[in-house]
Amino acid sequence: MKIKEFEQQLELLRSSQSPGELFETIFDLLGKEPSWEEKEVLEMWLMTYSFEDTDRVAQYWKSQLYNASTIRQKTITTFLTVLAKRNLTARNLLKEFLETLNLENDPTWENLRMRVDELDNQ
Repeated sequence: MKIKEFEQQLELLRSSQSPGELFETIFDLLGKEPSWEEKEVLEMWLMTYSFEDTDRVAQYWKSQLYNASTIRQKTITTFLTVLAKRNLTARNLLKEFLETLNLENDPTWENLRMRVDELDNQ
């Protein structure tokens, strides 16, 4: 399916489903092994509707995090950082992941760790 058609289908779903139903539909579609492009779109929608169940979204990102490329890991940790501002589960998952890394050689990860530590102090 072309990505524009896929996005149009999601827009139609948005107009016919409640936010909670759409949230469940997004998870269902992610579970059906979508194409890479469809997955990227669905993940953006997942973040948009993360208010429905932030813990579940954080757990989804955790399931994607450890086997991802470094670039994808940085994208996922950005999403977790957004969630961590309002959700303890996301914050703890992010801390857990950052503890597994050797942060000395990568200022991006070290900067992220410092930002997560700042969240704890707010």
